[in-house]
Amino acid sequence: MEHLVRDHDVEVHIVRWPVNREAPFDLRFGDRVKVHERDALDDQALMRLTHGVGPDIAFASGWVDKGYLRGAMSHAAQAGPAHGDVQRHGLAW
Repeated sequence: MEHLVRDHDVEVHIVRWPVNREAPFDLRFGDRVKVHERDALDDQALMRLTHGVGPDIAFASGWVDKGYLRGAMSHAAQAGPAHGDVQRHGLAW
């Protein structure tokens, strides 16, 4: 992420679940990487965040989380077919 924001004029928003306390690493990000804790956002707040940020690109790796799925699908519908393709690898939709 740091290379992305350093080498390009972009801002990155990450919605993540809390990192396990026993994890042997500490994730730190610069000013242009905004981290949003998923456990602090209900599904409605996540949708508001998605619509408020209006991302050019959305990447969701939390396919078990239905709120992530709704956010990704909402972004895909908003972005249109050229920019909103959601890949569905092995998922029954």
